Amino acid sequence: MNTTTSTDGTTIAYDRIGQGPALVLIDGALCSRAQGPMPELAQELQNDFTVYTYDRRGRADSGTPSRTRWTGRSRTSRP
Repeated sequence: MNTTTSTDGTTIAYDRIGQGPALVLIDGALCSRAQGPMPELAQELQNDFTVYTYDRRGRADSGTPSRTRWTGRSRTSRP
């Protein structure tokens, strides 16, 4: 497992396998990088791509954003 920190300070967990052009696989809202259809697909694609799978905020190994920094308004409104 690898992690990175998003601009709002949330830790995002991800896995990377393979070599080649980058390909990010995005699971459905209720899945995680370890559960759902993407782990199997990542295995199939790893010979041709560098495949990234990740846990969305608040799922599995990724952090939950601070409510003071993460609101529907802040995600959709312009300053």
